Order: sequence, then structure tokens, then C-alpha cells
Amino acid sequence: MTGFICPQCGARIDLFKVGGGETLARETNVPFLGRIPLDPEIVVSGDSGVPFAGGDVAGPSVAVLRAVVERLLAREGAADQGSETEKVH
Repeated sequence: MTGFICPQCGARIDLFKVGGGETLARETNVPFLGRIPLDPEIVVSGDSGVPFAGGDVAGPSVAVLRAVVERLLAREGAADQGSETEKVH
């Protein structure tokens, strides 16, 4: 999680230090997937059992979360293709 997006003005407010996730990803040689803004709606959806990024939900947190999911799916697809290539050879 990263900063908070003000619902009134849309400004991002950094509540914590910035860049630690990227640094850790680089040091451990894993991809950095993105910064998901803190969003009270994530709590509401989690408590109600409804997926946060599903359906017609909009906003900066949803957009970033969907982008992270797309990156994960792309990596999984690439890994699956690599496994199929290894099986063929």
C-alpha cells in the first residue's frame, strides 16, 4: 500500500516513506508490481465479501489494482508458455 488519495481533491498524500517496495524488489530480484493507494472502500468490500476491483467500481485504487493483476496474469502466462516450451523440447 502507498499513499492516500483525497476523495475531495484527488491529491495523493504519502502517509509512509516512498520507494521501499521498489528497493526491496530490486534487491531481491523480483518484479515490482505497483503502488496501490490506501482506499477505505477496500475495507468495505473485504468486510462484505465482494471483490474490490470487480464489477463497476472505479477510482485510482481500482485502476492500480487491476494493473497489478494484469502484470501477474502476464507473468503467469509467460511462465506457462515457458513450461510448455520445455515440455516440447
